[in-house]
Amino acid sequence: MPPIFKKKYLYDSVVKSFDYAKEEYGISSLPKQGIIIYPYEFGILKEVLEKFKFRFKKNKKFISVENKLAIGISSTSAPNAAACVDEMAALGCESVINIGVAGSLSLETKIGDIVLCDKALRDEGVSYHYIKPNKFAYPSLDLNSYIKRIFYKNDVKFKEASSWTTDAPYRETNAEIKKYFKEGILTVEMEASAVFSVADYYKVKSASVFVISDIVCENKWDRNFNSKKVKDSLYNIFSVILKGYSV
Repeated sequence: MPPIFKKKYLYDSVVKSFDYAKEEYGISSLPKQGIIIYPYEFGILKEVLEKFKFRFKKNKKFISVENKLAIGISSTSAPNAAACVDEMAALGCESVINIGVAGSLSLETKIGDIVLCDKALRDEGVSYHYIKPNKFAYPSLDLNSYIKRIFYKNDVKFKEASSWTTDAPYRETNAEIKKYFKEGILTVEMEASAVFSVADYYKVKSASVFVISDIVCENKWDRNFNSKKVKDSLYNIFSVILKGYSV
């Protein structure tokens, strides 16, 4: 919800992500193209990097691939993803693709399905510190179009749909699920609207791609976080995007 200090998004911050990143990670710049992943994805990403023999360097927070692609490793949640985008933008990234998992609000969606987010419901708090209040946050149309092109080119099956970003994963109620699904929202996760909002604030292109890891509907929660289908889809996404960026 909006911060207590009205129109905070209009004011500059005293705390600078560039200063922290330079001191904490020992770097002052990153490649222009960026990806955000989460710790549970690192092993899958490493398989892709090694398969295609990409040279990469890793520090506390970022991986630089062939000096052409920056990969930020964020902990789960909107504040963590927002901080990662903030640091990447400050260090020179001009585009960021957020790659993670999401729950589905529909039984028609299968575990392992890939979803490209076209907008995200801002049911988290961090986005309101960056841009003015609104119901949704949006990705960059041209970056989404790029992802669709490379998915089509590589025969990657995917859906394009809206998502519900929440700070409270254990408070996803049946009433909300029904309401949002009727409004055309297919997935629920914890980062997309924050990623889009921080990117918008810094005029950085952004996108979010999810793999369905669980189904949340009809008062049931079907959890498949460690499914081979989830891992295979993440592997496919990493392979296609890394090759698409020609790293």
